[in-house]
Amino acid sequence: MSEHNAVYFSMPEEEVYPLAEKFFLRAAGFDLEREKHRRMYEEAKDIRVDGLEKICVEGRYAVYGADAYDGEAICAGGERIPAAAFSRIPAEAVNHVALYVITARECGIQDDADIMAQLYAHMWGTAYVDAGRIMLETQLKEKLYSAARSVGVDSPALSPAFSPGFYGMDNKDNSAIITLLGAGDIGVSCLDTGVMLPVKTCSGVFLVTDGSTEFPGDECLVCIGNKTSCAECMIGNRAAMNI
Repeated sequence: MSEHNAVYFSMPEEEVYPLAEKFFLRAAGFDLEREKHRRMYEEAKDIRVDGLEKICVEGRYAVYGADAYDGEAICAGGERIPAAAFSRIPAEAVNHVALYVITARECGIQDDADIMAQLYAHMWGTAYVDAGRIMLETQLKEKLYSAARSVGVDSPALSPAFSPGFYGMDNKDNSAIITLLGAGDIGVSCLDTGVMLPVKTCSGVFLVTDGSTEFPGDECLVCIGNKTSCAECMIGNRAAMNI
């Protein structure tokens, strides 16, 4: 499947906002029962409103068949995207693969804004892209399960989102995903280091299996990340918010 077969999607800001607000509040640690925190949150909401015109949640995704996965890597369009975690998922168990890129652009602020305004803008941007990714996962899950059942899979299962920089995937594989999805057409690019631009952008891979295999653990006990990043951990945030 070439980039021309990728599907473009966009999400209205007002639909993403309720979940983005939850991510923001968790990251900020605000207790809205406290007057000081309520005042701080009012300031943060003003930053969001001021930067709304630059927030745009959109992206591209593509769905591939079983032949795009060989038990070690995603192979499509001349690109090969391996991950150490794939060794635990046999090729015969996988029936579909989905790649995605999603961006929230940014929460725009003035160049001379104070440090708190910059921090709030950064947190809003992160909250929007995280919320958009969860919403995309929900939409893709429905499509992918329908596709799996159409080829006779009775009890499909969706993997975690394997993303460059995690699960043994090279951060530079962002470039391959961007190429496959033609994400350059919506202004997404990748530096030589694998960092994507706009900064509030993420990419990833979902595998759909027949339910016969266990996916790599996603608990804190098997995390190889830095503890200082726990506040922004998607796994921890989702568990805390029951999403």
